[in-house]
Amino acid sequence: MADKNASPSIFSLLTFFQKALQEHPDQTLAEFWSTHTDIPPGQAQLLTPAFLQQQLYGQIARPWERLKRNKPKKSVLKKMMAADWADFEILNLHPSLSRKPMTLSFVLELLRNAISHDKVRWDKDLNATFSDWDSNKLRFSLPELIRFMEAFEAFRKS
Repeated sequence: MADKNASPSIFSLLTFFQKALQEHPDQTLAEFWSTHTDIPPGQAQLLTPAFLQQQLYGQIARPWERLKRNKPKKSVLKKMMAADWADFEILNLHPSLSRKPMTLSFVLELLRNAISHDKVRWDKDLNATFSDWDSNKLRFSLPELIRFMEAFEAFRKS
């Protein structure tokens, strides 16, 4: 790595980590970290908005596009309530939508659109606010967003 005072990129860190696991399997995590940065391990900031945005694409946007072609699974998601997978805040919802149930299909489509059109905003605590073209907005805390992504992955594998 070029600058040991800067945080390493997640991609380079994972690349080096994979190599270290193969070549130095007994190396501690602290030893590994110290070979790549002078930042103390307790101050490491690995989760960044850019990294999380990539995860959202890989865990929600792309899989939802593929799953939409699976009519039986898609019809199940049209009947399931989004609150079954995670807690989130509705910040703004078009009046016509507020009269409809908040299904997983609707939430997945809103999240997919927000992710794909760069309409995800992150606060300092890495809570995500997703918005669409009609100013509908949903906010997930990071733990609930992770819970949602894990539930979606489990559903896809079922």
